[in-house]
Amino acid sequence: MINISIEDVCKYCDGEMYHVKDSTKQIRGVTIDSREVQQDMLFIPLLGERTDGHRYVQQSNDDGALISLWQRDQANKPEGVPLIIVEDTLVALQQIAKYYLQRINPKVIGVTGSNGKTTTKDMIYTALQSTYNVQKTEGNYNNEIGMPLTILSLNKDCEVAILEMGMDRFHDIELLSNLAKPDIAVITNIGESHMEHLGSREGIAKAKSEITIGLKDEGLLIIDGDEPLLSSHRQETRYNTLTVGLDETSQIFVDQIDIREGMIQFKSNLTDEGQWIKLSLLGEHNAKNALYSLVVAKQLNVDMTEAIHQLATVELTPMRMQPIQGLNGSLIINDAYNASPTSMMSAIRSVRDLKERAILVLGDMLEIGDEKTSYYNSMAQLINESPSIEAVYLYGEDIVILEQRIDCYCKHFEDKTSMTSVLQQEMNEQTVILFKGSRGLKLETIIDGILADN
Repeated sequence: MINISIEDVCKYCDGEMYHVKDSTKQIRGVTIDSREVQQDMLFIPLLGERTDGHRYVQQSNDDGALISLWQRDQANKPEGVPLIIVEDTLVALQQIAKYYLQRINPKVIGVTGSNGKTTTKDMIYTALQSTYNVQKTEGNYNNEIGMPLTILSLNKDCEVAILEMGMDRFHDIELLSNLAKPDIAVITNIGESHMEHLGSREGIAKAKSEITIGLKDEGLLIIDGDEPLLSSHRQETRYNTLTVGLDETSQIFVDQIDIREGMIQFKSNLTDEGQWIKLSLLGEHNAKNALYSLVVAKQLNVDMTEAIHQLATVELTPMRMQPIQGLNGSLIINDAYNASPTSMMSAIRSVRDLKERAILVLGDMLEIGDEKTSYYNSMAQLINESPSIEAVYLYGEDIVILEQRIDCYCKHFEDKTSMTSVLQQEMNEQTVILFKGSRGLKLETIIDGILADN
């Protein structure tokens, strides 16, 4: 947590002190939420679509904030409240975070990608945690507001900071990369999310590749070697590039893989011959995510045996292929955090053979552009080629298109309550149920309903 003087913060953000009696006083923590203000914190009021944080500066002062920022073009400054006047409070937040990161100087690992970035971040953290004082992005604090707040929450003795970088449009990751200046950057893959803003998968690859803009000279970029759209990085000379994939066309690859109920194990040319890497996770894609984390660990001189041992215990952020005990011995897979065509297909492949029968609860894939019909057709083909899938239940507007394309039993529901009742009757020890859809649909609430009386 940030612990620096008022005068240093003022210098970092090119601010002007107002009603400050003692600029040597120490700020202990930063918040943008007036409800979270604690003694001696810095409160940063942001201008949002629905509210203006400046309205809460007086209350924050009353609740113990040491000082607040104030955007110069905002009127009605509260009298007698210590302030730092800045041109833009969001830019100031980012500037303070940038200089604080330089001050504590940890190794910085930047992680982006269409799918798997949160899982990979969690795996890197797990692989490093027994060797380093390491901290990571929590929750979805991966944008122009969240990442600076993550940085400002780092302890002064943090040795490695793992920063997840998300985006909606071009230049989003450029800003984050320039702020963080990563020593190592990871691009997990290129999918189809945000196609509406970026136009094509090529556009998405270009946007994700912005992570290299702030990558330090001679830094390391780790990329998905199975993705041709990232291959141009191999010719780069300013930084080093390493490819990770599922076959020998990549420099680091999965050599042998065994998938069983509730776990995967695999070998790789990265580790000693014959050494199995075991994960209590589902999905072939997680073997690649694990290799990303092991490459980072090796780059930071972590003992490989120790890193592999740690990965066997990895706990992922909820709603990422999260196994949950269902009713009557059934298995629920909660992968409802988000969905794109790539992650949807991967999830279906991962669960279809876990038990004798599989049921899919699928929601819309949002922000995938004009090719949505093609993506849904590919999903239908995969489902029709999977005899263990006995039923598909749909929720959302776009996904109703599958109802006429799927051979097994398929039903579209207008409300979650009706679906919940049907699913409760389907659950037994031979059944696995996958929940997968875009964040806006919140399919996890159906799981909550199923288990509410259990």
